[in-house]
Amino acid sequence: MGKAVTVLMGLVGLAVALGEVRAIFYFVLFAWSGIACAFTPVVLCSLFWKRTTKAGAVAGMIGGFVITVLWVVAFKERFYDLYEMIPGFAAGFATTIVVSLMTESDAKAIAELEDVHRSVGPIF
Repeated sequence: MGKAVTVLMGLVGLAVALGEVRAIFYFVLFAWSGIACAFTPVVLCSLFWKRTTKAGAVAGMIGGFVITVLWVVAFKERFYDLYEMIPGFAAGFATTIVVSLMTESDAKAIAELEDVHRSVGPIF
């Protein structure tokens, strides 16, 4: 069953690749910029801000990815082809911070982050 699904997915991928070159471009575009905007703000907040919450991280990932996709689809041409990672990163970062401030922090997570910071020393 696994081999059949793999072959089927390969054939579908081949059909898409041969049929439309722009489709591959959009997949790659959304893969890199969307993933970067979904995870980078959350990772930075998690490493350097002890107030980051789980709900804030999830909201930041969703917000960063959605804004990146919406920017490319609806707004990019009207804003001088501004690279989609700029608004996507800003939205992911802002969403992470706002939702984290609106939700309760986990005391164990804060203690663990402070322990790591003590062990590692000053970052900058």
